[in-house]
Amino acid sequence: MEHSEKIIKPKIKILSIDGGGIKGIIPCVILKYIREQLGVPLTSVFDLFAGTSTGGIIVLGLTKPKKETLYNELEPEDMLNLYVKHGKEIFNHRLEQKTKTFKEKVIGIFNKELVQESFDTKNLELLLKVKFGETKLSDCLSNVLVTSFDIQKNQTVYFLSRTAKGDHDQLCRNVARYTSAAPTYFKPVRMELGVGEQLGLIDGGVFANNPSILAYCEAKELWKRSDENKTLNSKMQDLPIEAYDDDFPFFMLSIGTGQTKRSISVEEAENFSTMDWAPHLLKSIFMDSVAENTHFTMQHLLPPYKHGQQRYWRIEIEELPIENSDMCNTSDENINKLVDLAYNWINKKENNDSLNKIINVLKET
Repeated sequence: MEHSEKIIKPKIKILSIDGGGIKGIIPCVILKYIREQLGVPLTSVFDLFAGTSTGGIIVLGLTKPKKETLYNELEPEDMLNLYVKHGKEIFNHRLEQKTKTFKEKVIGIFNKELVQESFDTKNLELLLKVKFGETKLSDCLSNVLVTSFDIQKNQTVYFLSRTAKGDHDQLCRNVARYTSAAPTYFKPVRMELGVGEQLGLIDGGVFANNPSILAYCEAKELWKRSDENKTLNSKMQDLPIEAYDDDFPFFMLSIGTGQTKRSISVEEAENFSTMDWAPHLLKSIFMDSVAENTHFTMQHLLPPYKHGQQRYWRIEIEELPIENSDMCNTSDENINKLVDLAYNWINKKENNDSLNKIINVLKET
């Protein structure tokens, strides 16, 4: 701590993981290190796990119980192996090109990326079925929040273990598929609600690639209902939010999947067509800027205590090489490089010092 060695014990500990495809390797390596230092499963430490897309798959895996027990079946190392050993299966091959108009074919000559078909989802869905089986959201060993987006009603969708009861419960393998249906990578998924009613779900990263703010909001709901906070009752949820956030005994660890700074010169952008803008908007401006905005906001929502102890930590490799930034590059070279980048980040003294501070807080129960 900056001014004191005293550690205020957090009452709600939150883990939030960004989306990023195969780059989910990065948070898995970091969490593997944290798990090894703690010596206990992450579900015995964190009270809330939030994830988007690849982050959603990771948090669902980390909170999956071993059959007929209250113990974890999957650890960070298992989730890391999911990407390292099965990444090629997930991003196996693109579906066959559909018949296209002459105009589309011409566009494809100049910008092939924008007219490619989605990846075949069969291997992904089979892998999720093997990993999650019949586990439901209500079975998770900790509170879980996973994001998605309904394109038919144009609305955000949140899968919460807190509300997963009866007809509102979902198989974890389905939730993992819903949250990772990234446009241009995987096709939307239909979620049947009843006779003649369905949702068309895509990746939650289109609106919350960094789900930290959503995790913060869910933590407030959990806090209102917790035994630790007996002075608050269920009627509080109907009252306006009051400015007493600096008193919330929360601790949040938010982990990104690496950020690549892509520069566009003004001279170049002045001559952009609509098609020229599309890849920059999809890959950089939308996803990275939203994640940065969320990080900026979280620093204000959970500022340090007056004695210096931080309540919010953001782990992000901010200079991820552009050659390692593709969310679907599952070559052995790229996978090994992502693993190395994460370990190199951990081993830097300033980063290791920060991790030790995080671990010291997490050890406080």
